[in-house]
Amino acid sequence: MHNKNSLLFLEACLMAGDTTLANKVAASVKKDLQQQVKFYNGLTGDKVEQMGDEKRMAESYLQGLEQIQTIYNPRIQIPGKMMAADSVNK
Repeated sequence: MHNKNSLLFLEACLMAGDTTLANKVAASVKKDLQQQVKFYNGLTGDKVEQMGDEKRMAESYLQGLEQIQTIYNPRIQIPGKMMAADSVNK
């Protein structure tokens, strides 16, 4: 449940335009989710099956994190190059 709330908070930060806070939250959430997946990958025996749903949820939240970041920081494609929208001079 805390993962979902963290992603909602991240999206709120991005919607408010607070990129400094959003970057901190995103880094923290990503690290936490990666650690969870690493833990689940290290399980053996019956625990693999018992914790399978938790692992899938953590992986799903990681994908959600990437989607949120893509939505709020779209990349501009130039043939042969890819640049973040933030880096474009205004």
